[in-house]
Amino acid sequence: MLKRNVLQKYQLYIETLFVFILAAAVRLTSLNVFRVVDEPDRWDWAVDFYRALLAGNLPGTLVGDGYPGIFPVWLETIWLFLASLYRSVLQGSWIGDAGVYLLVHEWDRTDTLWLQRFPVVLANTLLVVGIFLYLRKLFGQRLALLAAVLISLDPFYLSDSRVNRAEGLLTGLMMLSLLALIAAHREQRYWPHLLISGIFGGLAWLTKSQALVLLPMFGVISLVWHLHLETRWWPALRHFVLTIASWLATVVATFILLWPATWTIPGPTFSLMTNYLIGKVGEEGVKIFFLGQTVLDEDPGLLFYPVIFILRTTPLMLIGLLLGVWLLVRRHWAPPARWREWLDEPGLWAVLAYAVLYIGGMSLGSHKQDRFLMAAFPALNVLAAAAYLNTAQQLAWPRRRIWLAGGVLLAIQLATALPFHPYYFSYFNPL
Repeated sequence: MLKRNVLQKYQLYIETLFVFILAAAVRLTSLNVFRVVDEPDRWDWAVDFYRALLAGNLPGTLVGDGYPGIFPVWLETIWLFLASLYRSVLQGSWIGDAGVYLLVHEWDRTDTLWLQRFPVVLANTLLVVGIFLYLRKLFGQRLALLAAVLISLDPFYLSDSRVNRAEGLLTGLMMLSLLALIAAHREQRYWPHLLISGIFGGLAWLTKSQALVLLPMFGVISLVWHLHLETRWWPALRHFVLTIASWLATVVATFILLWPATWTIPGPTFSLMTNYLIGKVGEEGVKIFFLGQTVLDEDPGLLFYPVIFILRTTPLMLIGLLLGVWLLVRRHWAPPARWREWLDEPGLWAVLAYAVLYIGGMSLGSHKQDRFLMAAFPALNVLAAAAYLNTAQQLAWPRRRIWLAGGVLLAIQLATALPFHPYYFSYFNPL
């Protein structure tokens, strides 16, 4: 009895530690094995950013090509500063420009590649933990744990979560921003969650301009939510405008405060971003092999992302989503009131809307890459986990059988991902 009480008391901490270990084991190991082609550029941006801050040259924080890639640069900068501080303590004085040069030179070797990647990969690991904690708050323990297993061990998500690139960070930041937004609409004290959503949204914007799609997506989700809650459309519209305006203000404040170039040389900074964004909206730079053909500087078409999804999904996600579609079809056969009840549920419909709107929005653009689809995968894994749990509940499975099934799903997901460790870029759906 005492043992059970102790476990219940520390249950959240035990579960959080489990998720961290699971996510870290496949992310923070074997980081020296290979280098992705554009990682050196990202590292150079971070070094230039760090040196500019050390020199008090705030306009010098305009680095990169307008990506903007500033949040990963901040992670690297903090890591470089901590390393510089450690060496300074050992030396007894600040290491100076020569010491910083030596530090950067040492970390630029292949055998110390893990030191470059560590802050970004650690952040990706912590983002998975954050997603789990928000899922647990919103949808309960079982769904959160199962979704965390599927997300932590998703090979497609893992591929960019282990390198110094933006896609993994963008995926985690956007998902956390969504979950915080759902919490803001559900909780009586909504401001803390709205603030958190805006901060993560701002960090996502700082990571990659692709995150701009959050504004229309969250606008649709928030508008539907308020129209459902309010009996009259005018109060609903007023609350919607207040919510989105507050969220957007937080996003913009986060973006500007954390990128000094935006408030010291705004003209060149936003010009660089605009030029990059215009180039990526068009077909320029598309270099992919799709359906047996090389696609250069042209739109691969609307089939691109559906095909990429089939190729990159895991068997458990695919089966779970098909199961979810079947559950939705069954609900469609029920009276209309049953469909309206879905909007009264904790917010899974918002997760579905996020995934559908994101994939739809990306499909409209001409510049397509398989990794652009990655940001939808955590949401799709959550929906798959919900479908599995809903099925188990409808079958009236006892608690022990549900946990046993969860263990089986963990084993299957491990068997799916681990054979590709550490190079998850080579993963394709075995089905």
